[in-house]
Amino acid sequence: MGIVWSSKVIFVLGAMAPEMAQIEAILRANGRTVAKATVNGRRVAPSLAYRADGTDPAIPRGTDVVCIECQVAGITPTAVIDHHRPGDPGYGKGPEDYWAASSIGQLYAMLPDATPAAEDLLIAAADHCLGHAYQGRCPGVDPDALRAWRTASRAAFQRCTKEEIEWQVDGAIATLQNLPTVMVAGQSVANAMFMSPIPEAPEASAITGIALMYSMVDRATGRMKVGLLGAEPATIREWMERNAPEMGLVEVYGDPARGFAGAYSNRGEMK
Repeated sequence: MGIVWSSKVIFVLGAMAPEMAQIEAILRANGRTVAKATVNGRRVAPSLAYRADGTDPAIPRGTDVVCIECQVAGITPTAVIDHHRPGDPGYGKGPEDYWAASSIGQLYAMLPDATPAAEDLLIAAADHCLGHAYQGRCPGVDPDALRAWRTASRAAFQRCTKEEIEWQVDGAIATLQNLPTVMVAGQSVANAMFMSPIPEAPEASAITGIALMYSMVDRATGRMKVGLLGAEPATIREWMERNAPEMGLVEVYGDPARGFAGAYSNRGEMK
């Protein structure tokens, strides 16, 4: 990446997730120093990853910092590993570029002496563009192998059995197939707005290719969040530019190339 490093580099990690756990394991296995982004002394939740007010442990002055899927007040990073926001190295890249675009792929590019494991390709595809990966659009990623790995790894992460994960995913698939639909930018989208959260709905949307619009309360902030998953790039783009503002939503985010978008309501209600 053309970076001239100082003698010490600290990698600051964002919210905990399976991919981030693997990134931390890779860093530690390669003798790298790791810190966690925090808010009020606690590790950031996903919705607060770019509003961190500190790190654990604290970062000494004069240290090169690589921020991975986070932003910390008062720290100007030497480099960023991310794919969530415009300007990030992996933003706007489609499934054919999933490895280079994913955070784990970007990390390996910074660690030229490290060798990716076979599961790292699955992690990269799942994190960057899960729906595309399940539809066979990520080179080198078999959808059946991906589903088996997702089931096993998420069962371990959630401390439940693989059968429980499979049962929830199958139930979510059946629910999505029977949801009412709404037209968004000319595309039919399953509408789960104002419904109780459907366990494993994102996984079911990715597996089936059913585009889904949903709402939920963000546990970290208490704010109402609305999301759109698995839609075509043009649909995601129009939702971000027109539909979300028309619903009174703010802080719109997303990536049409990756097939997701979201936004928040300041008052917990939408127009």
